[in-house]
Amino acid sequence: MHKTGKTELRKQYSAWRMQLSLPDQHRLLAGMAGHFMQLPLPGVQHVLSYRAMPQRHEVDMRCFEALLVEAQPEVAFCYPQANFATGTMEAVADNDALEWAEVSFGLVQPGAGQVVPPQQLQLVFVPLLAFDQKGYRLGYGKGFYDKYLARCSPRVLKVGFSWFDALDALPDIHAFDLPLDYCITPDRLYVF
Repeated sequence: MHKTGKTELRKQYSAWRMQLSLPDQHRLLAGMAGHFMQLPLPGVQHVLSYRAMPQRHEVDMRCFEALLVEAQPEVAFCYPQANFATGTMEAVADNDALEWAEVSFGLVQPGAGQVVPPQQLQLVFVPLLAFDQKGYRLGYGKGFYDKYLARCSPRVLKVGFSWFDALDALPDIHAFDLPLDYCITPDRLYVF
């Protein structure tokens, strides 16, 4: 078991991400794109993606969205709308009515729009700071995704993207923590 707590790991991985220059990120994305293309994603119609926070050097999902559209032109995306007052999240369809708003922490999310039922999703791109060899992820600590994923179909594919390879094990895994099915790094595709 890893001896560092989640708070310390969040600080450590956030600092490591901030050391990555934009050219570094572009170079790493190229490796990640190749691994993404190895995912078995037949017939995916509804995908929950997210808008990365560039100021936090998150992995930019637009690259993977474009690859998915190229392979499956009929795919429909939706984006998370977090309610910080209730600690809940909904998926909002990307359509002509979608309006974006900047909220807490520089997060950009839909301000209003058509809610997509969680059971309708086949694929969720899950943000993370770090992950371990069993597919458990370290997020920002608010639990939005774990609560939301519990409402999705048990067959939904959960894919994370990380600049860094897996830790041996994350500390303090709880019963409500849901592991990823896959995680993509510049060096490999992890399958859990």
